[in-house]
Amino acid sequence: MPKPDSFIRRPLNDEARALLEWLVERRRGGNLAPPTVQEATEELGWVTAGTRKAAQELHERRLVVVSEPGVLASLRWPWLTEIAGKRVFMTLADQLAAVEAAPPPDMAETWAEAEQTADIPPPEKTGDTAADEAWLMIRAAHHGQLAMALSAARRATAATIAKGIVPLLARAAGWIARLLTALGDPASPAIRYELPMTQNEKAALAYEAGWRAELVRNREQARAAYDEALRIEPGFHRAALRKAWATFAGGSPEDALADLASLIAQNPTLSAARLLRAEILVELAADGRAPTDWEETAKADITSTKHDPRGDRALASLLAARLLLLKGDVPRAVAAARQAVALEPSRPENYHALGLALTQAEQWLWAAWAEAAAVLADHEFLEAGEALFNLRRIPEVAENLPQTKNLIDESWQ
Repeated sequence: MPKPDSFIRRPLNDEARALLEWLVERRRGGNLAPPTVQEATEELGWVTAGTRKAAQELHERRLVVVSEPGVLASLRWPWLTEIAGKRVFMTLADQLAAVEAAPPPDMAETWAEAEQTADIPPPEKTGDTAADEAWLMIRAAHHGQLAMALSAARRATAATIAKGIVPLLARAAGWIARLLTALGDPASPAIRYELPMTQNEKAALAYEAGWRAELVRNREQARAAYDEALRIEPGFHRAALRKAWATFAGGSPEDALADLASLIAQNPTLSAARLLRAEILVELAADGRAPTDWEETAKADITSTKHDPRGDRALASLLAARLLLLKGDVPRAVAAARQAVALEPSRPENYHALGLALTQAEQWLWAAWAEAAAVLADHEFLEAGEALFNLRRIPEVAENLPQTKNLIDESWQ
């Protein structure tokens, strides 16, 4: 099981993970009917109470839906299955409300035509990239091909981001990414950029101890464990990065930056280390605590990653947007945030950065759309929910986007 990140904040318990894998395989096998708790109990050999507990954990993470007592709606797609099989033109407002309503003035956007078929890939191209890719996303997801679905969501988002956010894609991409992470699939954006795990068993055990300490915010113990892992295997870069972050989070940013500088000096092409240094510098700058040369160093690290085909270019664009916003360059911050969304539409942080930049530009409605997309990508992303709440205090937003109140209420439940 991979280590959790912001998408999944703690590891799934063994029962929940086994149930999730069974649900995925069941659907991949063509059984689309919601199973009962009793069926899952018989298949997995658990007592019903244990199955219900595992189902509840997955329900809290929105990976399955308990549609009625005793029934698990496995991998149900919010607002996606409803449009499959019929011609639906959805405005941005429709996507949030899940109803056909009159579009707000100057904000209408035609949505894709979703056809009901069991074939993948999609039929003859229509010429509308967003529509074609959204169609493929829906069909691939229905067949359990989640990596293919996420790739299609990226292409559909990239084709539409110049015109505006498509909340339906944000919700779909965020859902797929969390599921891929829970399954330990290397296509998950949270996993694909992780540095390799050590093959040294003792170093791995020390690393695991450090991670468990981080989960309970015992950063001193975490640092000691990561130090032990690095003593056993000095080239264990994943442990070095976790130690640097634990050091920073524990209140010693100078030590964290010094460790990262040493690591980068020895490994100039290690993009993950450069991005972590840039992230720490941007965090410090936001608090007014950054060293004098922070901007030059952060820009160099971000630029280096953008030119690395193996690097997390979406995170680099996100950090660039935050840096530009700190410097007051709002138009370029908006452009960088849009690029981050286009590269990785499953990450709520990207939409939130765009929302903050659009707020600075006083584009209130579009800022609200971006924050709404962040909440749709992850209902537990409270920073975006708070930003959306504040934007709704603006009469223009409250009048034109009444649906966003439901998102705020749901994210704060």
